[in-house]
This record gives sequence, C-alpha cells and structure tokens, in this order.
Amino acid sequence: MPPPPPPSADPALRRIDPLIALIVLVGLGLRCYFATQKGLVLDEFHSDYHASRAGLSALLESVRADNHPPLSFLLISLSRSLLGDTDLFLRVPALIAAGIEFGFVCLIARPFGKNAMRLALALVVLSSLHLDQSSMARMYGPLAACITGATWASLRLLRGPSKPAALVGALCVWSALELHYFAGHYILWLGIGSLVAAWQAGSMESFVRRIRWPLAAVLLASLPWYSTGFVEQMGHGLPPGGDDLSVTGLLEAYAHLFFLNLRLGGEFGKGAFLLASLCILTLAGSKALSWRSDERKLRGDTMVLACLAWVVPLWSFGVAQFMPRSGFTWHYILPSIAPMAVLAAGGASRKGKHWALNACVVAALVLCLLNVVSRGTEDYPGAVSLVRDQWQTGDAVVCVEYQPPCFPTGRPWDRYRKQLDAPQGARLETKGVHLSRPQDLQQHGRIWLMHSALPESVDLRRQLENYGDAEETWSFGWRPQVTLFRRH
Repeated sequence: MPPPPPPSADPALRRIDPLIALIVLVGLGLRCYFATQKGLVLDEFHSDYHASRAGLSALLESVRADNHPPLSFLLISLSRSLLGDTDLFLRVPALIAAGIEFGFVCLIARPFGKNAMRLALALVVLSSLHLDQSSMARMYGPLAACITGATWASLRLLRGPSKPAALVGALCVWSALELHYFAGHYILWLGIGSLVAAWQAGSMESFVRRIRWPLAAVLLASLPWYSTGFVEQMGHGLPPGGDDLSVTGLLEAYAHLFFLNLRLGGEFGKGAFLLASLCILTLAGSKALSWRSDERKLRGDTMVLACLAWVVPLWSFGVAQFMPRSGFTWHYILPSIAPMAVLAAGGASRKGKHWALNACVVAALVLCLLNVVSRGTEDYPGAVSLVRDQWQTGDAVVCVEYQPPCFPTGRPWDRYRKQLDAPQGARLETKGVHLSRPQDLQQHGRIWLMHSALPESVDLRRQLENYGDAEETWSFGWRPQVTLFRRH
C-alpha cells in the first residue's frame, strides 16, 4: 500500500499565527526572567565545574569522573567563553533549546488543527517543570528539545521522503545521546512506535529505507564517546542522580509534568493544580487509547506520541527497578511533556472539551507565575545573604554539599560571596564533607554551617556539636540549609 497522504494544508496554518507568536514570546520571556532571578542549584554547580575546565581535553577528562555524556557541558563552556559566567549566560544553551522545542511542538501539533496547536504549545510553555528545567544550566531542557525534534522528524518521514527531516532527525538523535543516557529510552520507543505506525500504514519497507542511513550516521558519530568515556563511567560505579523508584515517585512524576512546586499555591491551590494535572493526563490518555478512531492520516502520529508520553515513563521506571543505576525521577521524563500536551490538545479538540483544557492552561499559568516570582528550588544566594546580614567579627563559614567526590565543596558560598559582597576569607577549608583542620573551629566565636543534604552520620556534625550549640536553622528551598553554631 502507498504511504498515507500528508495532512491537508490549511492556509491558516501556513501563516504566522499572532497567538502562537505571543505564546512563544511569553514562554521565552518567562524563562529568561526566571534564569536571572534564581540562583544556581547544586547540579548547575556541577555543570559549571565541568564547563570551566581549561580546554577540551581537560573538560572530557573531568566528565569521565561523572555519569553524564559531555555535550551539555561543552555547550555551557562555549556560552561561558563567548558571553561570561553569570547565572544567565550559563543557562543560554537551555534557553535556546526551549525556543527550538516550541517550534517543534507547533510542527507536531499542526496536523491536529490550529486550536490543538495553540493549546499544546501553551501547555508546554506554561509547564512549571519545563519552565524550571529549561532555565537551568543542565542537560534536561536541551534533551527535551532534541527528543521533540526527533519526534517531528520521524513523523514527517512516516509521511514520505524528506532530506531536511532526515538531517534534523539524525542531528537530534545524536545530540540526545550525547546529552543524557536516559535518551536511550526515548529513542528506543520512538523507533518502536514509528515502525509499528509504518507497518499499520503499509509503508514499513519505505520507512526503513528513509531512516537507515541517518541512523547509521548517528551510530558512527556516537562511537567516539560511547566506546571510551561511557565505558570508563560504567566502571566507577557512581550512583544515578534520579532514584525516585517508588510507585509514589512514578505518580508524582506524571503529576509534575505540568505542575511543579504545588506548595506555592497553598492548600486550595495544590488541590486545584492536582485536578488540572489529572484533567490533562485524562485527556491525553483518552486520546492515546482511542487512536484507532482517529483519521487514518493521524493514527500513526497518535501512536508514536502515546509511546513517548505514556510508555517511556512506565518502561524506564520498570527498568530502574532491576537496574537502579539507569535512574528515574521527574525531570528525566521532561521529554514526555510535549507529546503529552499534543495528545491532550488533540483529545480536547476531538471531544469538544476545550473549556476543560483552557481551564488547565489558566491553572498552569498561575503556577508558572508563582514559580517565576519565587527564588527557585535551591536559594543559595538567599543563604549567603542571610550570613552576610548577620555577620559578626570572629565568625567563620563551613560550606559543604553532599555530592559525588569528583566535585569540590564550597562553590555556592564562593560564587555568591563575590556577587553579594559577603565577608572574604571566611570559609574554612574542607575536603569533601570533612574539615581539613577541625582544630580551627575553636578560633571562632560562631560558625555558620551552610550545607546541602548533609547526612547526620558525617563526622563534621559531631565536630560542630562538640564545638557549640546550634542556635537556629534556616531552610532555603529543597536542600540548602544554614545553621548557626555558637561556641560553648
């Protein structure tokens, strides 16, 4: 059978839609503003550490001690070299990736109609999880953009030959593999979904011909890192960054796709946001399950999107139960936001449920704005400001973070001390989570312990308890805390 014809070209879809343009501008504006308002989180300090290495060989050597591929750090290093090392400039690669992903979302949603395209884009733009991750100096925002781009390319190639789609698809798949190993789950199910869709359409042989050489190029281009750095990383046994392996963790991952930091809305808002999340997931699930009732030209699209939105999180969660090092957590499934949004928008359009999804968009906007005016999930600048404002002569700072041993401690204090004009030379030297010279504690009347996820069992806590009394503790988001100790 010949491949299905491409969707009818609605002239209204070919023109630039002012509302689409406005949504994109709002999304980029929110992300740029948020990137200037929140401080770096601990994982971003890891990115900056790798990106600040002197030269390519030093960067790659540094990354080999971590558990990620090198591309995100190379991009951040490039931005750092060209623009500077401010928080905003370190996040430029993620911000650019967000804009690119918005374009791919429009292309994927276009066959479902103009209203579906608007709603899908709005859901992605206003997802507070997407807002958070796409304004970070990390790999998850660019990874989502690459998977979304590869999805568009695959759907385009299902409809017929396209050299631009083949080129874009190959570049996106290669980039995804060089950004994060979790990309393998998405690429696997993108391939499975696309092959099944091609088989259903009777175009399996022609589709395989269209993708074989781009895939061969991807495999060849991926060999240099995967045959060296990846093998070395597998040997050092560093645990994954994401270990939310309970059923609760899986449910939270789905709930947080569009609504992150529910606590910002208070008790009433939290309930409203959860209800909106359930509505989006219900519409997307209904659309995925009823793919056979779609127009013939859309069945393949729906099937592929369902694999990425629903199957990948379940599959990767299951794999992590048997291979914990593969990891699973909320931001790992960030690439599922775009397909989930398109499915929900398509489901609302087909069922005449625009009113329900419009209400969800409003709820997402509210939580998005609440996130933007917050200080982010880890407010290290706020912690440094507290110490600066209450500083007394004779004080000292101990700044430690519980993290892989390949990263030096104390970077949050060192970075924001300079920006916020906090006392210089006040931080006691540490090696990992241990003081280099514990006897130096007695030289100071008060000690400020600035830490992140420091276990109760480490000897530093015992040393501080022996040194003096803990007068007060302040929290600055998810992990950072500051405790003031006064000498006995």
